[in-house]
Amino acid sequence: MPGIGKGTRIYTIAISCIGIALLVYWTSNISLKGEILRGFLFWAVLSVMIESMPIYLSRQEIVTLGFPITYASLLIYGPGISSWVAICGAIIGVGRSKKLKIDRVLFNISQLTLSISIAWIIYQKSGGTLITSNSVYSFFPLVFSAGTYFLANTFLVSTVIALQQKASIFKIGLFSFKYTTLNYLAQVPIAILMAIIYRQISWWASLFLLFPIFIAHYVYRLYANLQKQHLDTIQALATAIEARDSYTENHSRRMAEYAFLVAKQIGLSINEAETIEYAAILHDIGKIGINDNILNKPGPLTEKERVKMKKHVKIGANILTRIDSFKEASRIVYHHHERYDGKGYPDKLKGKEIPIGARILSVIDAYDAITSERPYRPARSAKEAIEEIKKNAGTQFDEKVVKIFLKVLKQNVT
Repeated sequence: MPGIGKGTRIYTIAISCIGIALLVYWTSNISLKGEILRGFLFWAVLSVMIESMPIYLSRQEIVTLGFPITYASLLIYGPGISSWVAICGAIIGVGRSKKLKIDRVLFNISQLTLSISIAWIIYQKSGGTLITSNSVYSFFPLVFSAGTYFLANTFLVSTVIALQQKASIFKIGLFSFKYTTLNYLAQVPIAILMAIIYRQISWWASLFLLFPIFIAHYVYRLYANLQKQHLDTIQALATAIEARDSYTENHSRRMAEYAFLVAKQIGLSINEAETIEYAAILHDIGKIGINDNILNKPGPLTEKERVKMKKHVKIGANILTRIDSFKEASRIVYHHHERYDGKGYPDKLKGKEIPIGARILSVIDAYDAITSERPYRPARSAKEAIEEIKKNAGTQFDEKVVKIFLKVLKQNVT
């Protein structure tokens, strides 16, 4: 598994070995014929269908609604069939990746099998049995087992993400809980009802419970589209601001690309990195309130003009604060002209008082400004910009951020 850290490699190999061993064990106890074969095909087809319709809320937030299928098949047939049903859907998910890597496939298969196995053991230990047409159902084992699956799955996936990003497992796990708990809670009763109806009525009757799943999918899709349209509108506004100044065309987009990479290298979560990326796109949006004569002045600004120009951070922050999804980004925009030594603006924050996102944008903004043409001076070389940034590390800029930025810059030189 080239390209990943030692900790990630050890973890994924360990989980893969455990998961594959469990899969072999459960599979050896399956007699795949007759009604069991028909049942497996039924649930596997549903799993593939549901998992082929993911909703991308962000780089990290991918919502799928396959849990009811996996859990219903667990309650009806046990961990062997359920694992293979989940695997059928998971392979579809892995197949969405541009590069199909065998280690990723094995890890996904294994963590699903392990989650299912843990949930099954808890289900049995708490008094649960396979659902049949004559079953007497106990609420506690059903819910306790579903919760166990959720916890196990969240922990296994959050751990590998944290290891890859060199971030806190707790922070990644908390992020997952925040965005997936309600999703799981809503799916648990659907899964249980699907299993009961499948056994007590018929397979076709259980299909009616796909309607709430499709409705949930539709709502998530609307939310994702709304979020995209919202960001597109803000990006269009940022582009309109840059259009007023031909010298800064694509400045925000270049900054956003570097900002995300630097944030990831520092060890921030995907969610935090995306917030910084959005702040980079929108960092100059406050210039909408600055006069064109100041923005495009072909020479140094007067002290009075500088005071007016400095107001763009407050104007930008005020615009973004009104939008719930950009409140954190607004703090970064507001402080991205602070200096590490406390001599910046607007609040003269010093050192780590400055939000990490603002410290990242400060370095990238300076580099892009130095290497871009301005009305009052020609563009300077990348080498000159690097020397200037190095010279001001520890005074104007955070030394750690400078070090990471130069590393990212070197990695992305074409």
